[in-house]
Amino acid sequence: HQSNSSSSSGSGGSGGSAAQEGISSVTANRQHAGGLPVSSSLSRVTCGIVFFATPHFGSDVAAMGWRLRHVPYASPAPSLARLTPGPHLTALNQALEGLHADGRIAVISAVEGERTQLAPMLPKWHVVPEASAYPGFGEKLLLTGQDHISCCKPASQSAPSYEAVATLMRRALHLARQQRDEMGQR
Repeated sequence: HQSNSSSSSGSGGSGGSAAQEGISSVTANRQHAGGLPVSSSLSRVTCGIVFFATPHFGSDVAAMGWRLRHVPYASPAPSLARLTPGPHLTALNQALEGLHADGRIAVISAVEGERTQLAPMLPKWHVVPEASAYPGFGEKLLLTGQDHISCCKPASQSAPSYEAVATLMRRALHLARQQRDEMGQR
């Protein structure tokens, strides 16, 4: 039987934003290989998502990196454009908040608790500050002692970030089994 329940975890940077795009209704006009709108298939089978230092409202570090495209010989990653503050991210958050408010998707946002050393000559920065890492709904998980690079790498199975993902996965498996059993009874 095919399960209709899944969970996702998005890492910081474009991974979390891409996951959010995939499950938000903002992407309803995009098509995947099966011919169905991405949002109708992914949001229907997703029961939760964990974001790790994802810039829900953009990142000044990403915006600064994207501005480097105007510097000769600099070639910032095109994905930085999607991570700069703006209406695109606001629309994604509104769509995801709607799915969360309807009880369709659990949202956990892990927030980096320490500043990150990006280069030896630069000061440490919060790559994704708490105000952007937490979208204003769902559960906020502050990862004390972890920076942007280490926040998605739990030190042990007892680490709060590992527990958050494991709990969400157990919930997804429970829902999948429940749906399978209901289908078998029909």
